[in-house]
Amino acid sequence: MDKYLKINEVSKLLGISSYNIRYYEKEGLFKINNKSDKGYRLFSYEDLDVLSAIMMLRDSQIPIKEVKELMDDYSPNKYMDALVKSSDNIDREIKRLSHLKKAVDGLISGYNHSQLGYYTRQEDERWIIPVKKCGFDDELSVREFYDFIIKNNISVDGIFINSLVYLLYNDYLICGLIYDKKDTDIECQKIESGEYICYKFQAMNNEDINEAIEDIIQYVYKNKIEVDENEMVLKELDTESFYHSQSFTKTYEVQIRII
Repeated sequence: MDKYLKINEVSKLLGISSYNIRYYEKEGLFKINNKSDKGYRLFSYEDLDVLSAIMMLRDSQIPIKEVKELMDDYSPNKYMDALVKSSDNIDREIKRLSHLKKAVDGLISGYNHSQLGYYTRQEDERWIIPVKKCGFDDELSVREFYDFIIKNNISVDGIFINSLVYLLYNDYLICGLIYDKKDTDIECQKIESGEYICYKFQAMNNEDINEAIEDIIQYVYKNKIEVDENEMVLKELDTESFYHSQSFTKTYEVQIRII
């Protein structure tokens, strides 16, 4: 018995719960050939190899059914096919997590400037997929947003609440989606990297937003800050979404690139 491991030891060694080990055994993914006199499962090196392979396939989103089929009818070619699928799933997960990290970092950056008012911030290059051109009193409905995503076959993996922004022009605006240019064939509009003067404010309606935009324009003129008004971005901040779920007031940020 001493040359084998018990289930709790395997759990500690491989970082998998005893429940999952029993579950994989129950589903027929592997079979324990060694047991103690009291009926306890005993694991050999070979058992750890099989269990590690199962964990790798499951961690990369290979369904239980497909893993079982591989274990029931193993061949090197089938295993290689499963590994290729596993690698593809991992690439997709890396991409999703990369988008998620950018979204989280964006929220952290916004929260670090939690006070209302003016401040500057360095922004990386961004690419915007134009979703809708509209007037200042128009809004993008969730139906329009959904239809656009489906029609253009845009992956939703990288879309989060703070992915939507508005590009501001003299008499119209474009509602756009911040997206990785290499992930789409749709023509994108680039927002240059650089230092941006930002204005964080709260608003209840479009009139409040328009006033805030005028305020930041007057602020940069008054302080003789050279900006590119063609790089003016408006975004709703969702760091306070839960608080505002029962309130009409929302928090926004206007950004203008300093030149």
